Amino acid sequence: AILSLWWLTNRFLEGVTTALVYSHLTEGAGSGKFSTACAAVFSSLPAIIILGIVTLIAKRLARFMRDKRGTGIFGMGINFLSGIVEVFWTMAGHLILPAIVIEGTSFWGALKRSDRIGQGNLIAIGVGEIGIDTINRLVMFAVCSGGIAGFGAAFYNHIPATAPIVMIGGSLWAMTVIVTTAMSIYIRSAFYTCLYVWAIEAEALSEADRINCQPPGPLAA
Repeated sequence: AILSLWWLTNRFLEGVTTALVYSHLTEGAGSGKFSTACAAVFSSLPAIIILGIVTLIAKRLARFMRDKRGTGIFGMGINFLSGIVEVFWTMAGHLILPAIVIEGTSFWGALKRSDRIGQGNLIAIGVGEIGIDTINRLVMFAVCSGGIAGFGAAFYNHIPATAPIVMIGGSLWAMTVIVTTAMSIYIRSAFYTCLYVWAIEAEALSEADRINCQPPGPLAA
């Protein structure tokens, strides 16, 4: 129950961020309203929940295929298929959420929408080229390592847990973890929303003109 609530809270925040960033990119700075974004996410909640269930199944399936692969050519084939599942869902899964929130479509409609974006080569960069998830993980790893090192130093020096320095340091570390998590959610959501807006703009152009279609400002930076 706790994990489900944690997941749903993160997806809710991602959806709100997606709606606000979309308003910022298409209507101008300061145009997005938090209440409007929340209403859009609440109306799309069933599709978002289905997205989470299908994502979980896809990841479990890829892991199961990798764990159960044999040796030789058959094993290589199973490993290849599991890699395809992971790569496809990394791309599609991140573009489905913007499609659900921005266009208000169902999960299956958003899946078809993201598939058209991928099949049409509407965006000129891949999801992993900028390495958003890698950067976020590295920052979180550094924050967690700093906290563990601090508590380890306190334990090594026999500083009691009730000491002011430990309590204040622990509180600051916990707040840093929360802020880092929130920043990761925001950066990831903003990045994929920019990708989606770029794809929409490219879709409206002919193939010859798409090469001149510039990405949104934050993504270009």
